[in-house]
Amino acid sequence: MKKIYILSFLFIFLIITALFSETTDNKFINANDIFRKGNISKALQQYKEITSETSDIELINKSKFKIAVCYYYLKDYTKCIEMLDKVISLKTNISIKDKAIRFKGDVYYFKKQYKTAIDTYKRIIESHTTSKELFTAKLQTARCYMKLNEMNKAEDLLLKMQDEYKDSKYIKQIEFYLKRVKK
Repeated sequence: MKKIYILSFLFIFLIITALFSETTDNKFINANDIFRKGNISKALQQYKEITSETSDIELINKSKFKIAVCYYYLKDYTKCIEMLDKVISLKTNISIKDKAIRFKGDVYYFKKQYKTAIDTYKRIIESHTTSKELFTAKLQTARCYMKLNEMNKAEDLLLKMQDEYKDSKYIKQIEFYLKRVKK
């Protein structure tokens, strides 16, 4: 009889705990909402908590990527790149790695370190990935060449992209930059 009371108490305790505790998945969604509303510091704290509260590797990796994005918006580019390097070195799915590599290139682009950005984007391009980050990496590489006034390289890349993406939604962007290169 005593065992039944103890088991009943434990069962009720577990149910109450489950009802009132926030799952890490919900916490991630909440952190994303906080981020979208512009409270970057609070979102950063939430993402950091998630990385220490869960054993879900993919959720940890997504949170680490989001931590890097928060650092970017907080203008702490050194911490942003350090976190992106951690995400890139993790054993995670290729789309998160590609996103991290591409975003790292974007940080260098923003910092006007165009040659470093090109080298970063080339990691995606040379990996022959089929991810959606590939187009962005190629386009950003062309834009870097334009910023470096290497118009021939930009035009060559854009012409290859024009042929490769001729039947895609990306063609208008490519043509926009091709016009700018040819001016």
